[in-house]
Amino acid sequence: MSLGQVLSGCRRERVPANLLKQCREADAVVVDNILTVLQDAIPCTNIPLSVIRVHSAMYEITVPVSSGDISLQQLLTVQNYSPARIADIKVVRQDPSLAILLSVCDETHTVMCTDINVVRICKRSKR
Repeated sequence: MSLGQVLSGCRRERVPANLLKQCREADAVVVDNILTVLQDAIPCTNIPLSVIRVHSAMYEITVPVSSGDISLQQLLTVQNYSPARIADIKVVRQDPSLAILLSVCDETHTVMCTDINVVRICKRSKR
């Protein structure tokens, strides 16, 4: 196998520059990285046809899916990449095909974090 064949197998579609121009400067890198992870986790996505809508503190990114199945594990892989930034990830129907809808928080969004410790206390018994 030649180097060209190996590289063509791992080639990714670039995130369109006009898509990233809609993001704040600090958020553009995060959105680019999230879409790159999405493309690696779910190869049937069509990144160049993505559409972004900007809300107050949120980016809604719609990524068309060309064909194939999408598993829960693939969606969790994407969310686990940046759980503080990815607020939600959905599979939606866009006639006649499917799309993935990512809700990504911008840098000004407050991150809520909870920490739960479970402590079990057992009484020792004498035998």
